[in-house]
Amino acid sequence: MITLSKIAKLSNVSVSTASKAFAGSPEVNEETRELIFSVAKEHNCFKKFYNVKYPKLVFALIAPEFKSALYTQYLSSIQRMIEKENCELCVSITDFSAEKEKSLIEYYYKHSDVDGIILINAQTDIPEKYEIPVIFVDPQSVPIHAASVVCDHKYAIKKSIKYLSEKNVNTIGFIGEALTFAKFKIFKQCLKENNIAIDEAYLEITDMRFEAGGYSAMEAMFTKGQLPRAVICAYDHMAIGAVRCIYDHGLTVPNDIAVLGMDDIPEAEFLNPPLASVSNNIEKLCRVVTDTMMKQIKGENTEQYNKITSELKLRRSFEIS
Repeated sequence: MITLSKIAKLSNVSVSTASKAFAGSPEVNEETRELIFSVAKEHNCFKKFYNVKYPKLVFALIAPEFKSALYTQYLSSIQRMIEKENCELCVSITDFSAEKEKSLIEYYYKHSDVDGIILINAQTDIPEKYEIPVIFVDPQSVPIHAASVVCDHKYAIKKSIKYLSEKNVNTIGFIGEALTFAKFKIFKQCLKENNIAIDEAYLEITDMRFEAGGYSAMEAMFTKGQLPRAVICAYDHMAIGAVRCIYDHGLTVPNDIAVLGMDDIPEAEFLNPPLASVSNNIEKLCRVVTDTMMKQIKGENTEQYNKITSELKLRRSFEIS
């Protein structure tokens, strides 16, 4: 086995000099340092002895996926803001697996040298307070041992249903899939609060995702023969599929069926018709995440729970005359 003494001997330096070289000490000149490093690399043990900490703070971001435009927006915004703080970001995905999520948290905390962890839409909590900052973004449930930043989806959903109620629309549908149960629950709460009946004929939860899921769910409503005057979709990609299905059946949006999406993806306002959506205020949310992380790194006190208000982006697809 190659030891530090062996590396020192092969480099013709003292063990103390070799140790200082691997620790990044300025007492060792560059020529000697490079000689020691080249010997270590030749014997495949450089990483074993090199222990200089990376000069920038490094944070880990764990997300369910990056197929969805929502998660890529989170990633790009947080990365941009983190880089402005002269920090770096490592990224991992869980594929919506709670077990993989736990494994990644354990890896980054116990085996990697990251300075903080950001969890997007986490399914699990952490069992104890960690020695590094951990921040949850829109978690499935509010964590006990870490700070969280969440989007209040209910605010804009409630506003959209109030808008429909003022337009005398009382047949309102919902299109979602298995991973959007929380939004579905908020939708039903908002209907009740506006004294609008919940009609199962207008509710479709599909096994499919994205545009195909929205198309399939809207097709199911056409098959049943009962169509709502307006339909709210769990996210914009599903809304795009629903709009296509409506047009394929010879109807129009919003004249026959008004459609609202959620997440306000960048292309929403450029569709035909422009897609109304619920905005998560991602820039503001990610700014709070970054500021909270940097304050915790500095040992400053931060809010345990931060709520960002959603916003209704009313566009042509949801406008009712």
